[in-house]
Amino acid sequence: MEYFGVLIAFLVAYWVYSDAKSRGKTNAKAFLWFLGVFFLLILFLPLWLITRPKVRLCSHCGKYYEYKAAHGFCPECRVE
Repeated sequence: MEYFGVLIAFLVAYWVYSDAKSRGKTNAKAFLWFLGVFFLLILFLPLWLITRPKVRLCSHCGKYYEYKAAHGFCPECRVE
């Protein structure tokens, strides 16, 4: 029972790591987010949820891209 908090912190940190990787962060940056969330969950989890990149799936080529309102098109195939 004493390791329950550590397990929860690890699982949340792993989710942030996976989310960062799927949103285009490098292994090193995603791992830094993992460490931040694991050791300072109360600070880094809300920070990640606020600052994480917005991504969309291109319906034409099927790749994820970072969505920006100014130019909301896929950089791979140039289709919106």
